Amino acid sequence: MRLSPQARIDLTKVATITVAYLVFTLFLAFYDHVMIISTTDGQPPARYNLALNVALHLLSGLVAGLLGGSLLVRNNKRIFRRYSLGRALLATLLLYVSVYIVVSVLISTLTGYARIEGSPTLKAIAAGAWTNLSQPAQIIYFVMWGFITVLTLFLLQVHDKFGPGVLRKFLLGQYFHPREEYRLFMFIDMRSSTAIAERIGDEPFFRLLRECYAIMTGPIMDSGGEICQYIGDEVVISWKPSVGFEDANCLQCFVEVRKRLAQAATKFEQEFGLVPEFKAGLHYGSVVAGEIGEIKKDIVYSGDVLNATSRIQGLCNIYKEDLLASSDVIDMMAPHARFAFKPIGELELRGKEKRLIVQAVQSVQPAQPASA
Repeated sequence: MRLSPQARIDLTKVATITVAYLVFTLFLAFYDHVMIISTTDGQPPARYNLALNVALHLLSGLVAGLLGGSLLVRNNKRIFRRYSLGRALLATLLLYVSVYIVVSVLISTLTGYARIEGSPTLKAIAAGAWTNLSQPAQIIYFVMWGFITVLTLFLLQVHDKFGPGVLRKFLLGQYFHPREEYRLFMFIDMRSSTAIAERIGDEPFFRLLRECYAIMTGPIMDSGGEICQYIGDEVVISWKPSVGFEDANCLQCFVEVRKRLAQAATKFEQEFGLVPEFKAGLHYGSVVAGEIGEIKKDIVYSGDVLNATSRIQGLCNIYKEDLLASSDVIDMMAPHARFAFKPIGELELRGKEKRLIVQAVQSVQPAQPASA
């Protein structure tokens, strides 16, 4: 089964957390070994076994990474986006305590089992586990792993703040010096946003936008797109050409966005008394990308392509179409059975001397459900 880009991103996060936890627990195992040797004048207790100690530490790191990492990624993606910071932190604390208890009991039980000679009974195993759990060192481990959990959550928040792959670009200095590259852009804008805001009020309108953007995120990620910017009621999305043009991903993104918004129509009607509709413009060409800003750094794109994309999107109202694309976009895509194109004509965009051939994009087949 083919995984969606969002699922691959989540799995990559869990795998990264697990590897980091394994490295950390390996360090702890050898630190414990050094401390035991130094406090026993080189003569560790008879029951002490370095290989067993390392194995149990690695097992705890593996379980904590897979179980805790999966829950943290899910928690960060859902709870922190839906609830206040206080409630989200409380949920994280409860999550951490639960995982810590599970891992501690598991490792302590295995430790107790390994140290009992002969045929261990359940009572003996439980007694050995309780002896291990009741040691003062458990408090140190609890605080230490709590710090690691907070650090992990912080890094997940930073990752999501910049967007997938952007933090890595910052760290590698990929855009420290401006560079020219070809990009595909889509501007998605809400129809009649001013009238809607006046009708329902500023605060409900903000909640409406937040809900719409949350729904859009899945299809954008699944299509391989990158969210460049939120501008009021408008979202700027970008694709690398090899990703956006493949299998008409850029067009399917918009179809899937509309499909998921339609699926949430009842919820929108109940909460806001309306169902939002969006229009979009697509264009492709050369831009300059680079880091900008001294206090709030960001990677931004600059060039004629962005202005043209915005103006193409603005033509949707004039021609009563939901999705318009320049010929530069359509010419780069292989024919796709799911889409038909209706010529709009050679249009002179405001403030532009060059004319662009623009076509309306129409879906001729129902969108398929997003890959799991």
